[in-house]
Amino acid sequence: MTIVIHFLMLFRAKKPRWTIHLLFYLLPLAKAYTVFETNCSAPVTRANYVSSPNTRGTLDILWSSLFTILACTWTLQHPNVPEQRGTRDPGRLGDIKWALKGLYRSTLRFIVTIIAPELIICAACLELLEAHQDYRSMQDMAKEDDVAWSLSHSYYANMGGFVIQSVQGKDDGHYGLYHLNSKGIHELRSRGYIDKMPDVATGEIKDKSKGDIFVKVIALGQILWSVFQIIARLVRDLPISPLEVAVVAFAVCAVVIYGLYWGKPQRVGVTITILTYDGVIPSDVLAGLKEVRPAWRLPTLGDALPGAPISVQCTRSVGYRGFVLTNVVTTLGAAVFGGIHVIAWNFAFPSAIELLLWRCASIATFAAPLCVCLIYLAIFHLMLMGRLEEDSMLAIGLLLSFTLFKWAPIVRHPWAILINSQKNQDLDFETSLPPSTASALAPSSSGGASPPAAVVTVRLV
Repeated sequence: MTIVIHFLMLFRAKKPRWTIHLLFYLLPLAKAYTVFETNCSAPVTRANYVSSPNTRGTLDILWSSLFTILACTWTLQHPNVPEQRGTRDPGRLGDIKWALKGLYRSTLRFIVTIIAPELIICAACLELLEAHQDYRSMQDMAKEDDVAWSLSHSYYANMGGFVIQSVQGKDDGHYGLYHLNSKGIHELRSRGYIDKMPDVATGEIKDKSKGDIFVKVIALGQILWSVFQIIARLVRDLPISPLEVAVVAFAVCAVVIYGLYWGKPQRVGVTITILTYDGVIPSDVLAGLKEVRPAWRLPTLGDALPGAPISVQCTRSVGYRGFVLTNVVTTLGAAVFGGIHVIAWNFAFPSAIELLLWRCASIATFAAPLCVCLIYLAIFHLMLMGRLEEDSMLAIGLLLSFTLFKWAPIVRHPWAILINSQKNQDLDFETSLPPSTASALAPSSSGGASPPAAVVTVRLV
């Protein structure tokens, strides 16, 4: 209660004195901070084995939890082929520069995994489906050319591993490499630009991978061991920290991601050239490659590789079914990740406010993705049916989002049930809808004239 009051004073003061308010805020935290020193005497006689103490320290919980979360987020990264260095930036300074670029990409994906692991699940699922589709579509051509084409080949191609190289392009300002995917290789072979498909052994692709099955097994073992420990404490009615509940949520997502990425080469850094031009890559070749791009292209993490629409982080090129699958998989991943936090519903927290915040956050992270996905898919379906236009989608989306936001004050201000500061106020919210949206929302009439632009007024109490 004291903390909330000081926060209100801090935001409502015209000229807040930050130092004084900060001290008032930290004072109750300092008073609540206590230390329990464990004391274990050494054995009097020599002992060959000393058992672990029957208590856990704060650092023990932090170390095991943070290490497991790191194993769930950093070690499972399977980015696409990065930008090729070539002869650029020679010397040690160049090595440092490119090492920092690689660290930046890994850190970016690490942050995304920490914030929203369901996005990585979605990317892994779509990449697996796309690789399987390309694997099946390339089998006839591979048998005709008498070359091997496995799921690893599809993964490697969709990662940007096969390229077209332009020798002159490096000097005249054009990109020297054009990264292909499986569909691009199929297009080049169909049009006769290459005599046969790339004859690359599966072992050669796996040799380029930095992933090690032994390392993956160790990481999975650490994750499962931590989860089993937490489950055992839960069964025996022993206390569990909220951080350990978060570890279980990350662990579930990590196991799913590891399973989806099991066949994908990890951290491949070099490419294989299948076609070389002394001059600039002909425009008809590039035009043919652009024709095989799918109609729907979802946003990716990081910039695209030079010369090709392949993201350094993840490529998600899907059709309509894949677009719907993207929303469904992302929603289920977010709901599972948030639903696991509901386990701590009746856990002991230092204060009632912290317990309430945890419950509200758990409900929000579980229910919000489901609501948003259903609304978005409904609007998107109406757009495809021709009943809504893009401006209509924006207007309805704003209206529904504002309505849900107003109807859920407990999520925005969870301390509202503890502080009876003021009553809710009436609010009028108006939004103008175009004629196409008005005709879609209004009941059908016998006349053929389109209705005028409607104004929807929502009165929230």
